Amino acid sequence: MRTAVVILNWNGRPWLERFLPTVLRNTAEQIPLRLRSGLELVVYTPETEFGGGNAFVDEFRKRASATVTRVGPQTSRAALNAVAARASRGQLVIVTVVRRVEGRGRVAIVEPFAEWIRDIALRLQPVVVAAGNPYVIGQFPNIESYMVTYSVGEAPERAAARALLGAPITGRSPVSLPGVFSRMDSTMTGGGR
Repeated sequence: MRTAVVILNWNGRPWLERFLPTVLRNTAEQIPLRLRSGLELVVYTPETEFGGGNAFVDEFRKRASATVTRVGPQTSRAALNAVAARASRGQLVIVTVVRRVEGRGRVAIVEPFAEWIRDIALRLQPVVVAAGNPYVIGQFPNIESYMVTYSVGEAPERAAARALLGAPITGRSPVSLPGVFSRMDSTMTGGGR
């Protein structure tokens, strides 16, 4: 019997620069953001992601002005609709901080929140930033602007905020989701969808 041990170390700067962040969809051409004020920033975190999104919000606020609303699995549809009512087309940024996949390929965003994103997608054209799990797009495939980090934590969140506001985006996807994106895709570096 042969045994192979693979150690993945994402702490190396060259790997982070190669894969983080990645823009997998930008058909609405909203990345980088054109606006720097009057933005609505929604940060979705499950109960298990304590402090998730804090670094993104901190970095984002250094460069832009936004009303920040934190939501989770228990947030009511009325509260989500109130955020949507304040936003105009191109003014809504949604950050999902999800570290894991649940069960047999079910992603870890509750269906009511995913349904809200699907419902507002055409009218408001939100930019969705997936910090952690890149597969959440499977729950709202009609999103036109989609950035992923593949990892949760301060460095990837800060990199995503800087990229969203104009820093160079050089990442390519290290994974694929059939029918949605392929390994090595990126709309900002040529290729991609």
